[in-house]
Amino acid sequence: MTGSLFVAGASTFSHNGGNNPTPTVAALAYRAAEGILDYVDDPRLLVEDDN
Repeated sequence: MTGSLFVAGASTFSHNGGNNPTPTVAALAYRAAEGILDYVDDPRLLVEDDN
C-alpha cells in the first residue's frame, strides 16, 4: 500500500461575524474521519485517473 494523505480544513469557508463555519467544519471533519477509518479497514483506490 502506498501512503495516503487526507486533508480537512476550513480554508475554503468565509470567515465573518455573520457566518460561523464551525458546525459545518466539524461535520465535515467527522465525515472525513469516518471515511478514513473505512479506508484503513479496506484500502482501495479512492479516485480513478481518467488519463
